[in-house]
Amino acid sequence: MKKIITAIALLLGTISLASADIGVNVGISGNTSVWHATGSETNTNDTKQTEDAMGVSGYDSYFIEKTLGSRLTIGFERSPDALTTDTAENDRFTATTGNARTTKVNTVQLKFENLDMLYVHLNLSESVYVKFGETSVDVITNESLATGASYNDFSLDGSLIGMGYQKTFGNGIFLRGEGNYLEFDNAKSQTSGDNTVTFTDLEGAQFKFAIGKAF
Repeated sequence: MKKIITAIALLLGTISLASADIGVNVGISGNTSVWHATGSETNTNDTKQTEDAMGVSGYDSYFIEKTLGSRLTIGFERSPDALTTDTAENDRFTATTGNARTTKVNTVQLKFENLDMLYVHLNLSESVYVKFGETSVDVITNESLATGASYNDFSLDGSLIGMGYQKTFGNGIFLRGEGNYLEFDNAKSQTSGDNTVTFTDLEGAQFKFAIGKAF
């Protein structure tokens, strides 16, 4: 995340100095993504549960770019709310006196916020471009655990690669269709009770339609 913030500052500084000579693009996008991830929880008694999950999400984003000549464009895009997962539940049984036992329900939900992308467009022609860069996302954990503990929120960093088509009109308005592949690093989150959740293999296929204005 720190690398992306630094790069954004450099991008905005360059735009302020050279936008009159080179040009600035701004726009909004509608996105649909298919995500896959693997999550596992390890308890203090070394009991481990693992689950693969897939999900589909739709969300908006906005972007700002600067063109560098006719072939290269650098940009930053943010999606404030990228995905909210379903709530997962599991029952924990605790033995009491005699043969009786009590049941406690644990619930966990994840929310992905501030999906940021710092990228470069390389124009292969007037309309077709390839795209690559870095990405990050904040993961918010919403849980209700029988022990009263809570998991820490965390962030994931990753990379992206994609390809798109752009149609530009005479008034500076442009339309884009684009597909990207995003892959994130692994992460762990630990509770105050020393339970650990490991989040691995987060990847997504992203499809977007964008409209923007070149200045």
